[in-house]
Amino acid sequence: MKLYILFLILMVWSGISAQNWVQLDSNTSVNLNAVTFNDINTGIAVGDNGTILRTVNGGEQWELIPSNTSSHLKDVSFSNQNVVLAVGYGPTILRSANSGESWEEISVAGLNYDLLSVSLHSSGNGIAGGFAQTILRTEDHGQNWDVVQTDYFGGGFWGAYMTSNNIGFVAGENSIFQPLVGRTLNAGSSFGFYAFYLEDNGNYHEGRLYDCYFFDDISGFTVAARWDGWGCITHTTNLSNWISSHYPDPIFSIDFHGNDGYVVGGSGLIKYTSNSGGEWEDDWSGYSVDLNGVDVQENAVYAVGDNGYILKKNLGTVVDKNNIPQSITFLSAYPNPYTGENNRNKGITISFNLKIPGRIKLDLFNIQGKFLDILLQDDFGAGEYTISWDIDPYPPGIYLYRLQTENSSRVHKIIKLK
Repeated sequence: MKLYILFLILMVWSGISAQNWVQLDSNTSVNLNAVTFNDINTGIAVGDNGTILRTVNGGEQWELIPSNTSSHLKDVSFSNQNVVLAVGYGPTILRSANSGESWEEISVAGLNYDLLSVSLHSSGNGIAGGFAQTILRTEDHGQNWDVVQTDYFGGGFWGAYMTSNNIGFVAGENSIFQPLVGRTLNAGSSFGFYAFYLEDNGNYHEGRLYDCYFFDDISGFTVAARWDGWGCITHTTNLSNWISSHYPDPIFSIDFHGNDGYVVGGSGLIKYTSNSGGEWEDDWSGYSVDLNGVDVQENAVYAVGDNGYILKKNLGTVVDKNNIPQSITFLSAYPNPYTGENNRNKGITISFNLKIPGRIKLDLFNIQGKFLDILLQDDFGAGEYTISWDIDPYPPGIYLYRLQTENSSRVHKIIKLK
């Protein structure tokens, strides 16, 4: 592989710095569906085939914990420092009273449908959702559960969130495939329901809500997948008007810590906000697996996904992004898509701008996120650079190229058609 570097001096100015996502060793290849932490050190991830993983050092190591079930576990929630609940197919409810070291199964009379979501408040009140629009409630940290409703035709609740000891929400779809939110103001004793469509410039889409996060009794967010495969982040301030932003990949999970929020979804999608959802920006990690769950802590964000993926991003001190220099201010590739026609022996031109001198690394991955090659690794001064890369030895497909510096990282796609 040959690289031809042309240097054009061009000083450019500031942007926003970025921390990098890193993949943690999960010791499993099964799909992971949800993750939660009760402090900066202790966390639980759950997944298919009864998988429960536990960390006590901020994700540096994960231990596989026996669950005594082979059912797919879909969600997990801490009630306090000791009590944590996991729910899933079966239906299954597992409870731990020692921060996830050991688990016992909880039986619920009248529960006949697989569970999809759970959320507990530190008061001990909690709710869970499942297929057939099933809703459960507990008031003793998950030791006992009552069936609030069940046995509806179709639909279900894939997301649940307790905003306070009395206020809680479930999110999913109704029997006619409308996005549906349920709200309780009395710790799950009763619910009111709000159905809507995912509106996009006058087009109204059916879809499924996969998760929700509410700041109070009327204001919050849902995330969804439209039935055509697109994803949505939808905001409401009154439960009557729902404003949706639409993206090419489905979105499966949302979480906030203060003003900082993250969503994750299909094909490695990650977006973040630093102003309580006023604006959402891309923060893709470089991995293309579906990401199914996210948990935001004060010091870090964790995302879990298919094939045992666990990703972590350390969060630094909140600063004014207008006053932080960004190493990488531009990255692109041409032609893209690449057909090979009229481009033989010319390759693809990758262009980038550097604001700050330093060492850079340009890596190549396949669409599954597997590392393929280092295209460039060297020290560069500030300025504009173009690199010619010979892509002809590679088979047709979608490739990812990632440019990294000490404080910045950008990932883009290249498509080779033939």
